[in-house]
Amino acid sequence: MDPIKPNELVIFLRRPGLRVRTGIWLMPSQLVGYEKNEAARLGIIAADLRDILLDTLPAGTNFAPLDTDRILQLLNTISYRKDLGDCVLVHNLDLLLARLTQQQRVDVWKFTFAGFAYRRCALLLGMPATASSLLPAGETLNYWTKGKRLAVSL
Repeated sequence: MDPIKPNELVIFLRRPGLRVRTGIWLMPSQLVGYEKNEAARLGIIAADLRDILLDTLPAGTNFAPLDTDRILQLLNTISYRKDLGDCVLVHNLDLLLARLTQQQRVDVWKFTFAGFAYRRCALLLGMPATASSLLPAGETLNYWTKGKRLAVSL
């Protein structure tokens, strides 16, 4: 089964009754940095995960500890925000995933696929298509594709 287009994934994620409403958009490199524009084109709002992390840190903090739980906590916070609508494009997740170990990345992807059940806001996780080492691998990526939760821009 082939990946779907981003607009089709947004429509899918907005369907009522879905238990878990998370998807991945493999963004071409020419769109990276223009996530707000792309979100507007899709009729949703963009949320910069890096900025959300920085906003949670105390003033004067020079180091942001990151682990699986911290990233999942940030995503969970977004999934409950009422001001973001019913679907949000989360970007700069790759920057945070790059700081994790390979096993921690696996844990993040497993939870984002099956966790976040019945959340208010669907999460469209924008990832650079070129960041292959940060993406779900092997069979896990197949689950995203088979579940129609992986989008690729042509």
